[in-house]
Amino acid sequence: MNSDFIYKSIGFKRIYIAKDKSENVEKEDTTAFLGAFYETCKSCKKCKLSEQRTQVVFGDGNPSTGILFVGEAPGADEDKEGKPFVGKAGKLLTNVLEGIGLLRKRDYYITNVVKCRPPENRTPEDEEMLSCSYILKEEIKLIKPKLIVALGKTAAVGLIGTKQISPTKSRGSFLSSTPKSPVLPAGTKVFITYHPSFLLRNPNELNHFKEDLLKVKTLIETL
Repeated sequence: MNSDFIYKSIGFKRIYIAKDKSENVEKEDTTAFLGAFYETCKSCKKCKLSEQRTQVVFGDGNPSTGILFVGEAPGADEDKEGKPFVGKAGKLLTNVLEGIGLLRKRDYYITNVVKCRPPENRTPEDEEMLSCSYILKEEIKLIKPKLIVALGKTAAVGLIGTKQISPTKSRGSFLSSTPKSPVLPAGTKVFITYHPSFLLRNPNELNHFKEDLLKVKTLIETL
């Protein structure tokens, strides 16, 4: 599929970015800076989610690619292992991405808008998302993403800054962040698709999800 067609169909203008000759150094620096920042956040108690967590679950993957996936919050498996998207939904996402040639350790970075598990895996509350936004904002600052993918409504709301979002209607396209976004400058483009947990409940949407991620891969190849 022609990449120019995909860009036009989702309302996004192609941007050409020159590769820095010091890419390997930047990768090491970004990883080191993220690690140092995460160390300062391990004892975070800005919201009540800190009271029941096993640990804070930070991002994982390759931070130097400029490709950032953002989900909702850790589940039980993530809270136990300390890495995002390692449970059933996470494995589904990983399998789909690997099926189109995208590997976490090589091709993208993945995190959540909230870093501590909500009780019974409930949706994070507004206060919790806002309290945790300083971490996501710093991740974005350090990673300097060229492409941001929101996995599900909660991630989209946390990135864009409005609740008037329907992944079912907006999936496969870009939405722009509003001035109310706590983590992004207004007007930043965010690609919208489903959260993998939605697909566990609605397997009939899996093909649409795969279509969205194929668009993501095509976009990545042009960056």
